[in-house]
Amino acid sequence: MRESVRLAALFLVTLVLAFALYYTSIWMLAILAGLVASLPFGRRYLADLPVSFVAGLLSSVLFIYINFVSQGAPAIEEAYYASAVAGLPGNVIFILTVLASGVYCIIGSIIGLYIKKAASL
Repeated sequence: MRESVRLAALFLVTLVLAFALYYTSIWMLAILAGLVASLPFGRRYLADLPVSFVAGLLSSVLFIYINFVSQGAPAIEEAYYASAVAGLPGNVIFILTVLASGVYCIIGSIIGLYIKKAASL
């Protein structure tokens, strides 16, 4: 399999699975998205981890945007209220959410690549 096709498949599988798993309201299930995507398509750490991170970022942004469009501003207002209670600016909660989802996908990808490399020994 060509390298670009493999990375595109890794990106798409991670993006779709993370987006689908976010609807369970358990955000840490994005680890499974990175794990499941990296088992068949993962090969190298340095090439696969940025792809998983970007897919996690985009899936989180897509999830927030679709919920904003379908439910309107009340979800955004609740996030701003939660930020105010924590003493943070309003956008910090969204930035942390997006970064955390990218990190969860990276964690899953690392676990999947480790399992794949350990199984091949």
